[in-house]
Amino acid sequence: MLTWFLNHDKYQHWHEREASLLWVSADAGCGKSVLASFLVDELKNRLPPSDTVCFSFFKDNDEEQKNGTFALSALLHQLFAAKNVLIKHAISDFKSKGEKFKEEFGTL
Repeated sequence: MLTWFLNHDKYQHWHEREASLLWVSADAGCGKSVLASFLVDELKNRLPPSDTVCFSFFKDNDEEQKNGTFALSALLHQLFAAKNVLIKHAISDFKSKGEKFKEEFGTL
């Protein structure tokens, strides 16, 4: 299956670091989405329940999904769903900005 990726030097280096970003890029149709789904499942199974795995996909042919605001919004949604206590940090901005909250990169 895709377990070869777990033994790759760059993955091992990333996995050993705390609070780091794993960036995977390749041409269209190379299996990035399949690999990402595998890694998310793998990490959720290996990490302690107190850890949270968040992810975002960028699609070049989808205007909404190819910007940083969409990615941050998706990541925050996952984080707030997993750790409800963190929502308190976003409440005041959400109340003052309403729906615009999710459109402002700086606010997110």
